Amino acid sequence: MAETLGMLCDKLTIVKLKQYHTEEMDRLKSLASQALQLQNEIDAYIIDAIKGNIPPDRITFEANKVFKKKEMKWLKLTAISEKFFISWQK
Repeated sequence: MAETLGMLCDKLTIVKLKQYHTEEMDRLKSLASQALQLQNEIDAYIIDAIKGNIPPDRITFEANKVFKKKEMKWLKLTAISEKFFISWQK
């Protein structure tokens, strides 16, 4: 997978906006197909991340925020993914 989760989410957002502003049925069908494909890619990315198939350097990066917060705590992906995976199994 060459794209990041953020890129996939950005693309899905754009498709959803196009759907909202489109009335033409042929274009709506095409956009629905694109949205479904992107949703499946997002699902696959998340599952791969949970399984550990994506290297951590492709998931996390140092944030370059304009503002600074004191005592900002970062959770490791493994802790987040374990909680997600446990709740997903229920």
